[in-house]
Amino acid sequence: LVLHSIIFYSPTAEVSADQIYKVQFKYSESATVTEKANKSKPGNKKTTSSNSQAGVIQPARPTSEITPIYPELSRVYKEQGIVIVSVQLNESGKLTVATIKQSSGFDRLDNSALAAVRSASFLPRKEDSSTVSSSLVLEFNFQLDE
Repeated sequence: LVLHSIIFYSPTAEVSADQIYKVQFKYSESATVTEKANKSKPGNKKTTSSNSQAGVIQPARPTSEITPIYPELSRVYKEQGIVIVSVQLNESGKLTVATIKQSSGFDRLDNSALAAVRSASFLPRKEDSSTVSSSLVLEFNFQLDE
């Protein structure tokens, strides 16, 4: 599990100049991956624990920190919350599906997190010398400090 904290300063007149807002970003690899390397059994699924590193050279991960925009209206209306996004990646690390697993309760925050994830790039999961399809869970904590 990786945690990044990003601090932003509000540029809007409606929010006081000293008001700080944060978006914290966490990600972890999910437990189920599709094995590409086993060509003798096409479609074979392999389940591993995300804590088990047997045969895993590199877990799937974003190539850089994913930074959603804290929507201006969400700051004005003091909307805060945690958005959890489920991501599926193909063997090359390309995003194939991104869905809201847990909503913040505010569409603006949810949509901002989804937009940031959809514009991000990812490194694929590597097992032995092959890359495999995988899933990630991304957590974005939109928080206003007053």
